[in-house]
Amino acid sequence: MAPSLSSLRDQLPQPSVKSLLKWLGYLLFFMVCFVLFSYWTFPWDRARDQLVQEAGKRGYTLEIVDMGPSGLSGASLSGVRLVVPQKPGEPGPAPELIIDELSVRAGLFALMRGRKAFSFDAELAGGELEGAVDLGKEQELDFEAEFAELNLNQLGALRKFTFIPMRGTASGDIEIHMPAEAQESSGNIDVLIKDFTLGDGNAKVDIPGWGGLTLDEANAGDFNFEAEIDEGTMETVSYTH
Repeated sequence: MAPSLSSLRDQLPQPSVKSLLKWLGYLLFFMVCFVLFSYWTFPWDRARDQLVQEAGKRGYTLEIVDMGPSGLSGASLSGVRLVVPQKPGEPGPAPELIIDELSVRAGLFALMRGRKAFSFDAELAGGELEGAVDLGKEQELDFEAEFAELNLNQLGALRKFTFIPMRGTASGDIEIHMPAEAQESSGNIDVLIKDFTLGDGNAKVDIPGWGGLTLDEANAGDFNFEAEIDEGTMETVSYTH
């Protein structure tokens, strides 16, 4: 009589839990090696050139000396120079931002949940900057940054937003939560600027109806600014100098 399927199954050697874990470990090892090899051999030079081209299409001038991997999910850039475009007839040289070292990493667990999360850290303007950005499914934004010993005089791009020459060394932190409805935004700002100076006696601020106004240099000493953002409105908590 031919043996039954159940008897044949009983005669076959049964794999032990130890052997199963062993082969599972081999599989995971080769998967990790494959991912790391793909990541380390990524064409970073081509990615750098693509970033430069995309910035040029938007009117920016971008230079990157070197670009490569950072950790398991990020990129590291060195020798970054970004020139901000100016409007026709806008006086003065185009403002620029120079970053010695910049690392950007994607949050893998956040990506698995459908969110776009990134952390970053940089060395620039004689100081350090680090923070994180989290973009949710409903267009909400969480942003936080901490910085120390940033030389304002070396942040040329800052002039694009302040319109006034500034000098000093800034440290502090910023935390902002911006939901889909901007009027519901919240957050905190705490900034200390040592040896804060406004104006330089040469640069002019364009004031509608007045024309260019030259601001004499004014030293405000150490300046501390604290503010809270609640329901889309920023309220000053305190400022001292």
